[in-house]
Formats: sequence, structure tokens, C-alpha cells
Amino acid sequence: MKRRPLFIYTKGLFYKIWLAACALIMVTAIANSVWVYLQVSEQLNHNIRRRLQWEARFYRQQLDQVFIRTTEKLNALVDSPAAVAANLPLLQDEMETIHNLAPSIVRSWVAYPDGRLIPSTRTRPEYVRLLPWWREYLVGKTPQTANGLWVGRGQSLIGRPRVAQADVMTLVPLFSFKLRGIKIMRAAGAELDLNSILSDETNANSSWADVPVSIYTMDGILIACPYRYQRGNLKLFARTSDHPLIRQMLAHPNEISGFGIYAHDDQKKVGLYLRDPSLGLVLTVEYPTAEIVDPVSRTTTGSLMVTALLLVIATIVLSTIYSNTKRLHRLEQLARSAEIRALQAHINPHFLFNTLDRMVGLATSAENLPLLKMLKSLANILRYTIRKTGELVTLQEELNYLREYINLQQVRFGSRFSFELEAAPALLQYKLFKLSIQPIVENCFTHGVDKTLDPVAITLAIRKKGHCLEICVFDNGVRVPEERFAEINRRLEQETYEADLLEHGLGLSSIHHRYRYAYGELYGIRLERLEQGLAVYLVIPLL
Repeated sequence: MKRRPLFIYTKGLFYKIWLAACALIMVTAIANSVWVYLQVSEQLNHNIRRRLQWEARFYRQQLDQVFIRTTEKLNALVDSPAAVAANLPLLQDEMETIHNLAPSIVRSWVAYPDGRLIPSTRTRPEYVRLLPWWREYLVGKTPQTANGLWVGRGQSLIGRPRVAQADVMTLVPLFSFKLRGIKIMRAAGAELDLNSILSDETNANSSWADVPVSIYTMDGILIACPYRYQRGNLKLFARTSDHPLIRQMLAHPNEISGFGIYAHDDQKKVGLYLRDPSLGLVLTVEYPTAEIVDPVSRTTTGSLMVTALLLVIATIVLSTIYSNTKRLHRLEQLARSAEIRALQAHINPHFLFNTLDRMVGLATSAENLPLLKMLKSLANILRYTIRKTGELVTLQEELNYLREYINLQQVRFGSRFSFELEAAPALLQYKLFKLSIQPIVENCFTHGVDKTLDPVAITLAIRKKGHCLEICVFDNGVRVPEERFAEINRRLEQETYEADLLEHGLGLSSIHHRYRYAYGELYGIRLERLEQGLAVYLVIPLL
């Protein structure tokens, strides 16, 4: 029997080994791609939900601030000497000022129990007298029986929204009462156009007109949607129980928020709802999945198909692992970047509007030098927040920004605080994240100076320790309660940043997690509870 050449056996064996290796690589690649697909899907779902929660909470805060500022103006109006004296010219001048500061206010008026009514120049008296509230007011109905939500200490009331002007305007009534016991001495009222509030860029740090945000009542009735309001496709006060997100909200009345991926209006969408119990409203944010989910899904599906090509199997396996790992890292960066941008965009509204109110008072006096100083400081602050596109700035730039902030607070609080800075000139060239120090110092005002009439000393000390920079801010104001101090520390120790922190720890936690995300667990914030006040230590790397 003739023997077959050895190379034939060798060639056949090599071919079998090569086929087995290719098959193994294909199975491994497919299994890896499926695993990565599942991991990406899970991580993507988590990051999308976190992004939508950030957006909904950010816009809910803006909406709350609009109503709070308006009720504060009405409280000041109803308590003003002009209202006490029923001085028509002065009251109309004050109401005109309110209209100019808040363009979303459609009408305003001041009413008295004897039937006197002083409307603004933009309000028809006969319109007010047709309101059901006016008839109840004249018969002496007490405000405790009024239909709406009370704001603050029970002096102001937000009424139920109603539709007006051919179903394109949602009006929200606000009332402020001057009471003696349960008797109403006088009342100030206003109506706000809800869609105008949301789509007017002058009333928010960013316009809602290009954001798919909608507002519903607690029972699922659509009352505002500036995204469609700008496009003439809005049907106000329409029941939307066929909307999957609203169905989910109505089915879970005890849940503050909910998230879902669903099909609606022949389009697949991802959305989140968030209840606002203080206003009795529900906010929703939704996007087509094509804008968020589908690009990642198409990329992952493409990697599965390319894996089938035997000639580039090894390359595809490596590229699939690399690209999907990079994608996961990028998704985390996007979510963290959204949190940072929300903090940077949200300069404390109380600070800004208290300062502006102070400017109006100074403008009426003959001394304009303090006003000029305030305007320059405020302009420098706003310029700093929008000028830099990168996240890193020098310590010198951050301290210059802080000085402008301190200048404004000096005008507001006068001698109620002192500020001292301890920093060697050699440290000023080091870099840090923008807006790292000011939110910490702002806590001293919010929870120290603003809570006591005694003078508060605030100290900012910056020292170099080894390969780190330690930034310490401490004050001798009101001592933080032990329960609050423990809660803030617990939140700081968490691995992820939560947007719904207690008021005292909101800015601190964001700064803490920014440095931990970027440079590791050795860096961030630690707190020390003093006999008087609080010490906040921020440790950052030398950059």
C-alpha cells in the first residue's frame, strides 16, 4: 500500500486546527459581544435615567423659583404702605414694576373687603370681578377654605390652573393675603402664563422652548408644553391617559418619579416623570430613542455582524472590547458632565435676586457708587461662568471670582460678616475645577450669616501638603446639628452623587464627587464640626 506524503497529513491537521481556532475565536467573539451588549444596555439604561432625572429636577427647581419669587413680590405688595393707604398711583407703579421684572405675569391687582379694586394698568377691572374668587372674597370667605396650595407660611396661595385664549394659554393664579386672625384685610392677586414662564429665556438660566418638557396636573391633565407650544401643536387641558408615561404615573400614586421606554405616537421614546408636591404638578421629560439609545444599539449590532468575517476575527474581537469599554466610560463621563453643567448653570437664584433687589433700592438714592460697584462685580461673576469653556482654571482666577462674590455679599450683609484669605502667592498658579471654592463659601452665608444676627468670621486658608493642595473654609456661625452633620457625611461617603441631597450638602457633594470621579478616593471633601460653625476641607492634586 502506497504511503501518503507526510505534508498532506500535516496540512490536514493544520487546517483542522485552524478551523477549530477560528470557530473558538468566533464563539468567543460572539459571546463577548453578547455580554458587552447586555452590559452596555444595562449601563445605558441607568445613565439615561440619571440624565433625565437631572433634567427634570433642574427644571422643577427653576419652576419652583419662579413661583417663589412671584409670591415674594405679591407679599411685599400687599404689605406695602401704598396698599395700606390704597394709593392708586403708587400701587399701579409698583405693579408695573412687577410686570416688567416678570413678563410672564399677565394680570395683577389689589382688592379690599369693602369692594374696592385697584388693578394694574394691564388688567381690566371687569375681568377680575368675573372671577369666582372675587365673589367668595366679597362674602367674607376665609382663605383657609380656598381651593389651592399654600406657599411659605400660609400667606400666599397658588390656585388651580385654567385654560384661556382659545386653548393656547394656561393661567396659574397666585394670591397673597394680609390677615388679622382669620379675617382678610386686603389681598393681592396675579395670573401667570405657565407656557410663557417655561419658554421665556429671561426667566430661566436656559430656555425650555427646545427641551421636550411637559407639565401635567396630578390627575394626568396636560396644562403646559413649551416644546410643542412653540410649534403650534398644543392641546391644553386634554386628558392623556393613553400616554404610557402618564398611565405609569397614575398607576403608582405614591412614587415621586418613574422611568420607562415605550412606544407613543408611532415613535419609540424614553421618558421620566417627576412629581412636584409643592405646586401640585407633574413634570415629564422624554426623548425619541433614536437620539439616545439607537446609536449605541446600531454600533453593537454592527460589531456582531462584523465578527462573522473570518479574515479579521482577531481584530474585530479586540476592537469590539475596546470600543464598548470606551463607550461605557464615555457614558459615565456624559452623566457626570451633565451633573457638573447643571451645578454651574444653577447660580443660587436667592443670591442673584436678593442682589438685584438691593440694586433697585440703591438706584432710587442719590449715591450711585455702591450700585456701580455691585454692577461690575455681578458682570464679572456672570462673565466668569460663561467665558471659560474648559473645566480647569488657575487658583488665581477662582479667587478673583470669589472676591467679586464677596463684594456683592458685603453690600447685602454689611458688617454682619468678615472674610479673611490665607494663600501664599506661589500657590496661585495651580489649577482646579472651576466653581470649586465659591459653593463652599456660599454655604457659610446660607447656613451661617443668614441664620444669625451676630457677626460671622469666614476664613479661607489654602496650603500645600506634600503632593496635594488643601483648601479649608471655616466659619464661627451657627453650629450644624449632629443629625444633619451625620447625614451629610453619609452622603459624601456614597460612591455616586445623589441630586436630591439635603440643602446643606448639595454643592459640597457635587464638588466632592467631581474630584473623586476624576482623581480617585484620596481627593475630595471632609467636614469637621466646630463648637461654632463648620470647617470644610477640600483636598485636590497639584495640577
